[in-house]
Amino acid sequence: MTRIRFRNWNCIVRKHQYDNGRPALQLIDAEDGSPIAQATVNLPDVALGRNQVAIKDWSENEGMLDALVAAGVVKPTGETVRSGYVEVPICELQPPFREVSHAERVSESKGNGRSR
Repeated sequence: MTRIRFRNWNCIVRKHQYDNGRPALQLIDAEDGSPIAQATVNLPDVALGRNQVAIKDWSENEGMLDALVAAGVVKPTGETVRSGYVEVPICELQPPFREVSHAERVSESKGNGRSR
């Protein structure tokens, strides 16, 4: 369970999926379980990689990107996409939120099984 400090709240990061199957992140109050913020935004017309998300870092979510990066939840790619009047940062999910591909699992198991 990953904890994060966003503005005045201590939160838990919950991963779920949008209806189109893309990953989504939501912040939940660590004390009472109430929703605090949707950390990502679904941009279906934007091509994203398997472990990439668009972070909602404007308006009531200003500071979200910094909070998620500080907690090690996401890593910025340096890319942004335009949505309306804002530039939306694209980020890579980090473990444990990252979906591991079959090739990555095979590579990890080969590397972990070797000892000399």
